[in-house]
Amino acid sequence: MNPSIFSDVLCCGLLFAVAWVIFFAAYLAAARLRWVRNVGWRLIVLVVLSAIATGILSWLALRGCFSSPNAFWLSTIVAPVAFIGFCGIFILIGPANVNRSVTFSMLRAFKALEGNEAANDTPIAAVGFDRIFNKRIRELSMAGVIEVQGGRVRLTPLGDRTRRFYLWLGRLLNVEPQ
Repeated sequence: MNPSIFSDVLCCGLLFAVAWVIFFAAYLAAARLRWVRNVGWRLIVLVVLSAIATGILSWLALRGCFSSPNAFWLSTIVAPVAFIGFCGIFILIGPANVNRSVTFSMLRAFKALEGNEAANDTPIAAVGFDRIFNKRIRELSMAGVIEVQGGRVRLTPLGDRTRRFYLWLGRLLNVEPQ
């Protein structure tokens, strides 16, 4: 591979990484300021603004890092556009995951039952949806997240850590689980 092509690819990769740094910093600041909540138009605006900022940063500061003007312009356009595409993956594994996590909803309901000895609710009544309940109970039990004893469900230490992680992630990303 030509050394100049290799350095052009590395610079384009650097631009892609810079876009993520800009986005994560903006996202965390916006979440702390309560400007973004869950997955909505404001999150998409942050993605697009981060891509634009990356393109402007490249245009202002990185022109001399590329082997040719064509490589520079191509990277200045491709890296931000690729970043926008990959943000869809982030949204699915980040905010959308916390927002729509069936497992997290079940873990919260089980924890509420666990601390309430007077509760007569069955686990299925606490969760509120039975279509996937038995399958998910089996999966959670096999994963070691819960223990089923008779009609009661108890979170294992792993299950409680998972529940607390989702709580932390929800607060960090300013996403309210459903």
